[in-house]
Amino acid sequence: MLTKILIICTLTTIIVNVKAYNFEYLVPICPPETDGQPVFIPNVDCTKYYECSHGRPILMQCPAGLYFNPILNVCDHKEDSGCNQTNKQARLRRNDDGHVYIPHENLSKFYRMSKR
Repeated sequence: MLTKILIICTLTTIIVNVKAYNFEYLVPICPPETDGQPVFIPNVDCTKYYECSHGRPILMQCPAGLYFNPILNVCDHKEDSGCNQTNKQARLRRNDDGHVYIPHENLSKFYRMSKR
């Protein structure tokens, strides 16, 4: 009986941990070459964004009260940024390859993220 309870508790813990995916540990996969042009990628937290430098993502923070605008690639007022943080999970799509995908402003594209 004790073994059955232990197995059920273990399975419950695993299921809870899978559902409680930690979005803070997602990082974008930057292009290796950008021809000198900056590449900006939004974060699931609209007050943050990534700037790709030599193929590596660098997490940046907008000044207080501003939100990243992925269309203009600048920190902007919330109403102009297009940010809707009512449900961070709704913006993310997990695929079988282990990556998480964030929708791009151009609906025919996406950002591919990986775990740190």
